[in-house]
Parts: sequence; structure tokens; C-alpha cells
Amino acid sequence: MVPELLPQVRALFPDRPRLHVADRQFCDLIQPKRFATEGDFYLVRYHLNMYCYRDESHTLRTGADAEGRAYEEEWGWLGSPGKPAERLYVRRIRLLRSDDEAVILVTNLLDADACPAGDLPAVYRMRWGIERMFHQITDVLHLSRLIGSSPQAGIFQCAFCLLLYNVIQLVRAHVASDTGRRRETISTENLFDDVRRELIALRVLGDASMIESAFARPHSRNYVQHRLHQHLGNPWHDRWLKAPTTRRRKKPDPIPIAGGHTSVFRILQEAKNQSRKQ
Repeated sequence: MVPELLPQVRALFPDRPRLHVADRQFCDLIQPKRFATEGDFYLVRYHLNMYCYRDESHTLRTGADAEGRAYEEEWGWLGSPGKPAERLYVRRIRLLRSDDEAVILVTNLLDADACPAGDLPAVYRMRWGIERMFHQITDVLHLSRLIGSSPQAGIFQCAFCLLLYNVIQLVRAHVASDTGRRRETISTENLFDDVRRELIALRVLGDASMIESAFARPHSRNYVQHRLHQHLGNPWHDRWLKAPTTRRRKKPDPIPIAGGHTSVFRILQEAKNQSRKQ
């Protein structure tokens, strides 16, 4: 879908170069070339399956980002040395993290003075909002349960969930604005649970023809804004607050299993044998 998507993105910002930030699935020798057309730039997470080798004329540089984490940056080629026509000259940045794998980025922003290496991981981290959005759509809106088996049903359900997500974010923004709270402190999931309960109550207790007539004609933007402020300005429930963020625990190392697999029966038998020996 990238060839059809890029012209739409560039039409939104026609008078300036664009920076395309993408995950590691876009790290190949095809997508970065598409990103770099029309004078654009890219910042892509490095995929370990791609071969990358250093330009020995550039010295390896080190430093630390704003959070004090060490990084290394180097220049070189993305692609096979045996295919010089296909390879890409890139700048590669490796951000070292003590509690997780290193974040490795490749970019055609080659000027390290104009674009410091310590700033680029922060730029890449901004795309994490996309992952959070998909996580909320899958879990909060129950996209993990499909309503149909055809591709058309899957596309419809996904589009409908995206629409619902936008509606909930609009409600969330109005609640935050009218109550003087930061939007990040309000839980999308808890807010959606309340909206869902109210919609169920409306459907059970309300008259179907009355509900349909309320949506029979489109309302103006000013009218919708007025109604949202009118209904969302006063009510507030502490259950809408988001739970405090907890640090993710490191997963324990897996226990090796003889033969590579096991079963409940084998585990029970081993426990019985161990008990007999004791």
C-alpha cells in the first residue's frame, strides 16, 4: 500500500521535505527508496535480517541522549556488498538500553551536526502512539473478536472501530478540557465502558424510531460542539482516571525442556516420580 499512500501524505505537506518514520518491517531496499523520493527523509528501525556494513572512512561516534542512555552512530551501506547498485548509504544509530534490546535506527539524515544522534530516538519514539492506538482498538473495542469471516466484514469492523476510537477520543478531549484535567490522565478504556453502558441502556429503554430520527439528519459543527460541552462539562467520575503507569517487569528466562516440548501428563508424572524419590 505504500506507493498509493505516499502521494496522499505528500499532498498534505506540499511545500517542504517530509520525514517518514517507520517500524522495522519497512527496513528493506525498496521502501526507504520510496520514502526518499522528492527530497524526503526517512527514519526506520533497523531489521536484523538486513545486511549493513560500515564505511571505514567514517569513525565510530559515541554519546548520550537526553535521558543519559549511551548511543553509537556510524555510516555505511544497507544491503549486500556484492550488489552496489541496490545498496543504500545510511547513517545507523544504536541506542543502548540496560533493561531491553538496543534500538537501532537507519536514516538518510547523514549530517550528524544538523540532526544529532541523541535526538533521533526521541523522534522515533513518537510513533509509539500508533502502537498504543492499535492496542486500544484491539483490546478496548474488542477487535480481536471478528464479527464475520469474509474480508469485507473484517475491513468494515476495523473501519468502524477506528471511527469509534475517534469518537471516544473526542469525548475524552471534551471531558479533559471542561474539567481542567490533562487528557493523558483520563482512561480511554474506562470512558468507553461508560459510553457503552449508556448506549446499551438507550437501546434497551429507548424507542428505536426515536433513536433513528435523532440521527436522520446531520447536525452542524457548532451544534455538536455546544451539545458536547453541555453534556460533558459537568459530569465527572473518578473511575475515568487512568491507573498509574507501572514499570514493566523483565520476563524470567525460560526453563529448558528436555526434548523441546512437554505436556500436562508429563509434568504430573515427573512430579509423582519426584515425590516418590523424596
